[in-house]
Amino acid sequence: MKKLGVLLIVLFIGYVAYYDISVGTLKASSPQAVETVAVQKSEKQDYQTVVVQQGDTVLSIISQLQKEDSNLNIEKISQDFRRLNDNLSPENIQVGKKYKFPIYSSS
Repeated sequence: MKKLGVLLIVLFIGYVAYYDISVGTLKASSPQAVETVAVQKSEKQDYQTVVVQQGDTVLSIISQLQKEDSNLNIEKISQDFRRLNDNLSPENIQVGKKYKFPIYSSS
């Protein structure tokens, strides 16, 4: 009975690895995949409302929205995202929903 249990666990892990490699859980989204809605200002913070696509993360969307390549502090991004989205954690975004993403200017 133990051998059957071990075999089932190995098969399950193999399936999960195959699914993750072939379909993927974190697909890289192209810049065209970001559906932008509006650019607005909120208390001295520019933001853009974006509909989240499958595979998007807060960091990937913000990097696509940036005009210039800059080194941004992840803690600041997280704080600004929470402030703009009613204290929602960046890890809790859902596909198909609109969220406000901070835009950082070089000035």
